[in-house]
Amino acid sequence: MVIGFRCSTDKFVFVILNGTRSEPIIIGSGRRERPREFSHPEFLKWARERIQEIISDPNIVRLGYKRAETIRPARDKRLHLEGVLIECASSRGIPEITDRLKSQIRRDLAFTGEARDVGRVLRAGPLAQFYGSEELADAALVALCLLEE
Repeated sequence: MVIGFRCSTDKFVFVILNGTRSEPIIIGSGRRERPREFSHPEFLKWARERIQEIISDPNIVRLGYKRAETIRPARDKRLHLEGVLIECASSRGIPEITDRLKSQIRRDLAFTGEARDVGRVLRAGPLAQFYGSEELADAALVALCLLEE
């Protein structure tokens, strides 16, 4: 099994897949949002606990996340959460931890259009349910990249 994540400043989403790139099987997906009363450090602690629960399945052998591509100041908080994610995966002993930019996803999936349009590969097929949400689409695309051909 593989898991793809997409972090934001105050939430993260994930998609767990099995199978192959040509025949992916959805095992699960979800969204976890920061409780409103939490400060940023409290949120990171809370997120660490949630991530540890999500990745506790010993069958998860690859973890990937859609890396931040912007240079806005808000990106810093997203990078903090991505750091927590990497630490959790490493502590759990997941053998392969990787990040992806849209251009890398485009290359990995042999998408011939513009990198920003790579989400179109989800429109039809078993992952179509993730097409309407940019965040879930990013997590699903990263997970798809991690599956064997």
